[in-house]
Amino acid sequence: MKSLSTNGMSKTSRKKIDGISNSRVCIHSFLIGQLGISDNYAEYKFGTLLLDDAFSKIEMAHDLVAGRYILVDAINHKKVLNFYIENGFALLDTNVEESENGSSRMIYKI
Repeated sequence: MKSLSTNGMSKTSRKKIDGISNSRVCIHSFLIGQLGISDNYAEYKFGTLLLDDAFSKIEMAHDLVAGRYILVDAINHKKVLNFYIENGFALLDTNVEESENGSSRMIYKI
């Protein structure tokens, strides 16, 4: 679990993510960290298999502790960002300087 800080988000984005309020300061979410696959294995779809496995485990946890979103901090590489977009993630609208760590926060609604 990770608290998604809404600091730096527009009020419209906060309300869209929260569903009720545009003043929420954090939203509890699941975090997928350190998912990586070599290009040498792209044809085997291991990335999608790993993501599907993570989704099934998060689904079980969701039934116990709730949480409305899954977060990833994806490296700013077109191929990586496209992978997550193809698997249902969206770039999160933030005004926070993300380029300092070379990643983009992405979100998936459960």
